[in-house]
Amino acid sequence: MIKFIISAFLVLTILIGTLVIYYWRDSNYDPSQMDLIWSFILLPISLCLLILSPYFIYKTIQYFRNKKLQQQKDQELSILIQQKEKQAANLAKQTAQHYTLNILSSAAWHCFGENEEIIQFMQQFRSPELDFQLSNNYGLPLLSYRITALDQWLEKTQNDDEDQSLILTTRERRIQQLIWQQLQQHEHSLQGISQQLKRSALFYESEFTYQYRIHPGWNPENLHENFNEKEDISHKEIETVVRLNRLNVYILLAENLIHTWDDQAFQTQLLQQLEDNYSFLADHLHIEFYYFSQPKAYASYIELLQEIAQQPGQANLIIMVDSEIDQDWLDEQLWQNEQYIASEYAASWCLTAEQVVLEVVPVLQKIRISTQIKELKNYLTEQQLDLAGQIEKEQAFVLLLDETKKSKNLHQLQQTFIPIGVHPEFFIYIQSFIGNTQCLGHIFGMMLVTQMRDNIITITYSLEQENTYIYCENKDLEKFEATALVA
Repeated sequence: MIKFIISAFLVLTILIGTLVIYYWRDSNYDPSQMDLIWSFILLPISLCLLILSPYFIYKTIQYFRNKKLQQQKDQELSILIQQKEKQAANLAKQTAQHYTLNILSSAAWHCFGENEEIIQFMQQFRSPELDFQLSNNYGLPLLSYRITALDQWLEKTQNDDEDQSLILTTRERRIQQLIWQQLQQHEHSLQGISQQLKRSALFYESEFTYQYRIHPGWNPENLHENFNEKEDISHKEIETVVRLNRLNVYILLAENLIHTWDDQAFQTQLLQQLEDNYSFLADHLHIEFYYFSQPKAYASYIELLQEIAQQPGQANLIIMVDSEIDQDWLDEQLWQNEQYIASEYAASWCLTAEQVVLEVVPVLQKIRISTQIKELKNYLTEQQLDLAGQIEKEQAFVLLLDETKKSKNLHQLQQTFIPIGVHPEFFIYIQSFIGNTQCLGHIFGMMLVTQMRDNIITITYSLEQENTYIYCENKDLEKFEATALVA
């Protein structure tokens, strides 16, 4: 700014001086000392100030405006710091809270395979494959994590549901088939839940007795083989059973499906399937759809599990599904990212709160949710959990749910796990195997913890919840007894 003013003053001085000198020479004027001072000093300064006055006014206004904005920013920063200090103080005062869940059955599906196969191929660092059914903007095939077995499912069902296939997009049809496949994986658990719901209703709620008597699924000739009991369902002969009120079915989908997915139509189909195949009554079923966005998916899922852990007398089935294997959908994504890698995956848990015990279906694993854990090392010490045995096995047992390309993330992970003797060679990076279909990636990675049954202890972790830790301790591998901590 100073250079600009000096330059303007010098230019005006030279210009005015030149004009005055030529004028005095032509008019034979003999200037006095005051004439020289006025012409070469005062006049250039006056003109310079006059010409630059708008600039000075603008800079003055800008200065005070910036000063005011800076004061506002400082005030906001001060408030933010105070809030963080208050949150930190509240966090320090908070004690760890624990919730326990019983896992009755679990399943997962990915292009690598099902259940334990997924983890095995992840440990082998398997890459996406070239998908000749998908192409980019130049007509070249794309890389994808396509479940090829799902294509066969779709071919079988397409002829049966031609009308529905015309209405639904390719992505929606694939997601529907993934849900049906996951539902089949819990057949034994659902039959056991249905059996206990019937026994509980007949014992505690007499108004359902008639409904069960006329239900075709409970006709002795139509009972499933697993529950082919010759029992009289009269109220007098029913023994005391643990009360079970209903089955909650939670379908977790990506947020970008919220405007296209037909909740009502699919809910009707799902209810019909559960009534026909597993003999549920509609009054004992509650179906709910959740649409999660990527930034909030993990935290929202943890909250859902905490709610389930506090539900007495209820069984739950959680099915998480996402698929982007759809050319029309990919055409929209490729405009933003030409290297977009689509994938599809599904995972599901059939679970209850710790106090809910089923007579027919045993508990295979236990998930424990613990919040507000300040130091993982101290917590493991308090729980008398030793990682030495698992570390000696020299195989990966830590599922990391976050993107680890950022140095900041790696530094945080090292600060968390190095104190307990866990180094990067024990990590499995889930994000590396689901491409750009990331909306429900954290939930999928977290649900894979139930598939690592060969480990003594399995840990999952996400930087989105710094005080959240998930580990699974397998004490009896033959019986698949597991304890999982989610914090």
